[in-house]
Amino acid sequence: MVSRSKLISTNAHSYLDAIAFYGIVLVLLLSYAFTSLESIWQRSAIAALIAVFGIVRAISLSVGGSIRRRTIVYLLPLAGIFLIGMLQAGILPGIPALSKDPYNTLVFLVYFGALVIAFEILSSGAGSKRREFVLLSVLFLIACATALYGFARLLAPDSFGVTPEDYQSFAQFSNRNHFALAMEMPAGLLAGILIFGRQKAAWRLLGLVPFAILCYAVVTSSSRGGLAALAASLVFVVFVRLITAIRPQRDTGAVGVRIGKRPRNRIGKLAVSIAASLLAGIFIWAAIGFIGGDYVVTRFSQVNEELTDPESTRVNRNVIWSATVDLISDRPLLGSGFGAYGESITRFSRSNGKFQIEQAHNDYLELLAGGGLLGFLFVAAFGALISSRIANNIRKSEGNDRAVLVGSAAGILAVLIHSFVDFGLHVLVNALAFAALIAMATAGREDRRSYSD
Repeated sequence: MVSRSKLISTNAHSYLDAIAFYGIVLVLLLSYAFTSLESIWQRSAIAALIAVFGIVRAISLSVGGSIRRRTIVYLLPLAGIFLIGMLQAGILPGIPALSKDPYNTLVFLVYFGALVIAFEILSSGAGSKRREFVLLSVLFLIACATALYGFARLLAPDSFGVTPEDYQSFAQFSNRNHFALAMEMPAGLLAGILIFGRQKAAWRLLGLVPFAILCYAVVTSSSRGGLAALAASLVFVVFVRLITAIRPQRDTGAVGVRIGKRPRNRIGKLAVSIAASLLAGIFIWAAIGFIGGDYVVTRFSQVNEELTDPESTRVNRNVIWSATVDLISDRPLLGSGFGAYGESITRFSRSNGKFQIEQAHNDYLELLAGGGLLGFLFVAAFGALISSRIANNIRKSEGNDRAVLVGSAAGILAVLIHSFVDFGLHVLVNALAFAALIAMATAGREDRRSYSD
């Protein structure tokens, strides 16, 4: 028989874990109300709430239970990033600050630490189907509500006080590119659920409504990075659907004994899957151009000019990226400091004071500039561990479990692609949603068996 004290401990652990998980989901919901969280006080309030639920999670672990070994492995490279930030900020005894802007590096550490806490809590509960359903529902509902609010602002700008100076904003986001990133994550997630899920036809048709809303929101935003990322995520879902339909076949001898696999047949089906995915990509791209109209087509026609024009008389990515490469070369190992990009880039800017550069518009370059090669390697190690786990989960899963896994992976892929040309993860609400996708994508079947709710 289970002792009374052990039963109390187990129940306390379960209740506290539930409070921590649903608390983070509530934080995710609230963060959308704080627009794009540009105010340091708004972001600090969100970080403080996450810290509170992190304490609840810590108490839960002290009462009973433990962090999964796999999660600890994921947290190790993130701890490495945190250690680099501490070195840069000069908060370790006897080590002077290495960052060009120690204060903003400290701010980065606060927000990064909050994101790590949120990721661990979401990972601990993502194995529960009930908790996963709640998380999915919140992601879809707030994304659709945000999209509809954006449409309303477009249709009646005067009613919402939208001025010509607000042309870069969309919905509650001050930057339409950040809005697009917020939409493409749930769009990819829902695409995986619709294609792989085992829903009834009526539910599948109903699911097409929010999917159409999310996709149209990305198109309406006219974000080129967002459109490319959305298209890539949808092609990814189609490709995985085709490739997972391939079943190993074996030749049989004269007496009907299987004597081995037929690799040529598998290679042929792989080639067909790739070709079909490319055709799907062409169709998706054509649909985006048709729905978006001349403005979207014109926006993409300007890409070559923006990436190749070396003139420093206006802000473009070629000028910004060239200056960022010079900054990386100046401090290649440990970087100039996380969060210190705006201060560090001024020495390498070729604008002669005509404009101010605050972001690299490429999160990978900015990571190299802020954390150096060592910081980049830690992030790459985290990405490799996550990618391996996701691929293994998709291969072993089926039905609705696979649907959520593939959809989460599609949303993650969209963010990774969009980050080549933008900095949407600097917005805390987008970073929280991204952490939620990773948590769901890395939850395996053994996690589901460990939860009763």
